[in-house]
Amino acid sequence: MNKDKRQWERLEIGFSTASLGEYMKISFQKLISLIIITILVTGCTSVSAKQSGSRPIDELSITVDFFNPDKDKMHHPGVKEIYIYFTAISGQIFGPRGNDVIYSDQVTQNQLLSLDMNAMTTSLDNHASKIVDSETTKGLLIKPNSTRFFRVGTDAYDPLVNYSLGLTGFYDSKSSKSLILTYFDQPCEITGTVNSGGISYVHKIKIPSQGFHWVMAEFTNPNTTELSVYKNTENISFAITAQN
Repeated sequence: MNKDKRQWERLEIGFSTASLGEYMKISFQKLISLIIITILVTGCTSVSAKQSGSRPIDELSITVDFFNPDKDKMHHPGVKEIYIYFTAISGQIFGPRGNDVIYSDQVTQNQLLSLDMNAMTTSLDNHASKIVDSETTKGLLIKPNSTRFFRVGTDAYDPLVNYSLGLTGFYDSKSSKSLILTYFDQPCEITGTVNSGGISYVHKIKIPSQGFHWVMAEFTNPNTTELSVYKNTENISFAITAQN
């Protein structure tokens, strides 16, 4: 199994709808055997997120596509419409998806979405919070400690039958990096390590300004994933890994 595929599977466990603590009994061998790949998808249609230097993301463009476990784009014959939504996971990078919906839309396969992130920012303070005290944040330090933030959780449903279409996430198809969309209310830095199931998630996140920023989760060795800010965002994709 290649490095990208192992990283994809690991992150889907680490950043899925369940909390980090719920997965502490899952071995790394089991993680890489689970075919739940969603955030690393190659060969996606070129899309972009406008961000330069220390500026936050102003505009996000993504295509909504299905992929198989081998990261090949596919057409899902049984799906005509897709209901997608983003939720706010307050005060943590890991953790359960939550119920605070910050964006939703009904789309079709391969549809291009363009989101004005500046317009969304004006109503986000109620969703952000200071870092939470939980298993998902043990070992982490944020400066300044007054910082309020959240991670964007994702999901996709078939509106006709109301069931989840698969696991979802963001991916830069050009660099093969898995990405996490985050919002911070001020410049800050998150450092430290979260340990789960024999895996160390090393945080080296330096947020340069208020607003939305991408955080990259990079597989550095079989036991370590490093999280840091990601600026090269010209090929961001929203991917759904089909369940069957």
